[in-house]
Amino acid sequence: MKPHARGKVAGRLQAVNTELEAAAALDGYQVGDLLIDLRVRGVTREGVELRIGSRSFDLLVALIRAAPRLMSTDELMESVWPGVIVNPETITQRIKLLRQDLGDSAENPVYIAAARGHGYRLVPTVVPLAVLPHPVPAPDSSPQVNPQHQPRTGRRFWISLLTVGMLLTVIAAIWRGLQRIPPSKDAQAYELYMQARSVSRGTDASERLAVSLLDQAIERDPDFADALGLRAITHAGAVALSSAPVSLLEAAERDAGRALALNPRSAEANTAQELIYALRGDWVAAEQSFRAAMAAGSNDPIMRTFHDMILLRPTGRLQQARTELTETYHLAPGDGFTAHELALTYSLLAQDSDATRFGDLGEQIGGEGPPHSDIDLVRARTAARAGRYSDAVAFAVRALPESLRRIQGEQAIQAFYAALANSENRSAALGALRSLLPTLKTNVIEGRTRMFFIDAFTMIGALDEAYDLAEWSVDQRATIPGSVEWSDVWMPEMHSFRTDSRFQAFVSRLKLPDYWRVYGPPDECEFRNAALACH
Repeated sequence: MKPHARGKVAGRLQAVNTELEAAAALDGYQVGDLLIDLRVRGVTREGVELRIGSRSFDLLVALIRAAPRLMSTDELMESVWPGVIVNPETITQRIKLLRQDLGDSAENPVYIAAARGHGYRLVPTVVPLAVLPHPVPAPDSSPQVNPQHQPRTGRRFWISLLTVGMLLTVIAAIWRGLQRIPPSKDAQAYELYMQARSVSRGTDASERLAVSLLDQAIERDPDFADALGLRAITHAGAVALSSAPVSLLEAAERDAGRALALNPRSAEANTAQELIYALRGDWVAAEQSFRAAMAAGSNDPIMRTFHDMILLRPTGRLQQARTELTETYHLAPGDGFTAHELALTYSLLAQDSDATRFGDLGEQIGGEGPPHSDIDLVRARTAARAGRYSDAVAFAVRALPESLRRIQGEQAIQAFYAALANSENRSAALGALRSLLPTLKTNVIEGRTRMFFIDAFTMIGALDEAYDLAEWSVDQRATIPGSVEWSDVWMPEMHSFRTDSRFQAFVSRLKLPDYWRVYGPPDECEFRNAALACH
């Protein structure tokens, strides 16, 4: 949404700037580590040119322009082969060639993912590039000229073009700056807002401090949209990751709504709205809010990381989440939040060495204090996969809340890992885990802890208990929106849960198919006769 023009001169400048940006947007795209230059139809990776055929380039650009939406084979035919009759096998082979050119694979896609029988989609985030350096012609692309007779005007011509291009870019940047709504009219309010951003570490104490600082900032400037948006993120995040009351989500909705009314381009407000929509189960609207935040020009690592945490992982898009988080980490390697979420994502993908590395890094960057309970659970999972069950017990027990410790929670954890070590212990483990169900079905337990026990029931073959606790969690979404952090459903150990006959109805209750129909199914799944089938 464009701001109102400021007078006739501003209106003319805005129109000129819009035309310049529209033209500049044709320069290219950043797609993960690929640079796509539309002017010379070239693709480079870290400065090295990749050899991409003309038709493959057209295919890649079609996927880029559709991203993150899934493109059907019919759409690809119309876009890449207009007016030509081709069969689906042609597209299959062309995708195979394009993957070879990019160094990609169908088994572990980094760039192009397939939805079997439906089409293809791009995995990385697409960033339109308004201005690219002028392409350098290949050595054999022009006739050789004797240096003694080379026209001197050529160099001046290119310098003139570069100068004009730089000038237009500066003008466009200045005008965008004029268009941008100032963060706050009160310098001290802005200072408090920045302090709130810096102190937030994901712990209860740091979040309380952040909210206190934001309260003060908003008291000084009630129209401070970004501060309202950040407070909404903090409140909604507490609901998503803890047993915070639903009243906090309602407060977040009020803050986000007011922030968007003040500044529809606020990245913080759009990210807050994304989180709220996800907690309400409106996944498509959540994705649209994220795209609005990115369209507003946000490259903030917090905003990007929230997208992967609250939308991509719960919807089963683990490969894309890993790719986007890696990109975000390279943008801001000092951000502990991103390192933390990378650790969780790598663990869900069973890439345990990377999960350990980023878990350690996140704690080092985050500063002093006890480890996050979810990182303890990552370490427990890593240890169990390696057969180190005593270490797994120690990490999992450390993550237990006091409410479960008081009712033999530690003994249940020990029994669970004993059953993983020896299936003969399954009956004892099932009894111990069942004894925790009454407490697990209360609002004193936060979502990730509850999901750990859904995992545990599944892993010892107790799918009835796993589904009972999962269905109860869905029932509670109206009063406990953060009742479960659903990302664990997609890890390898949950394969039997995903392939159970109850899974289709379960994900339908979560409203996930609405999202998948627009953006493609989750990893290693496909639609068969309108039903989701996971491999």
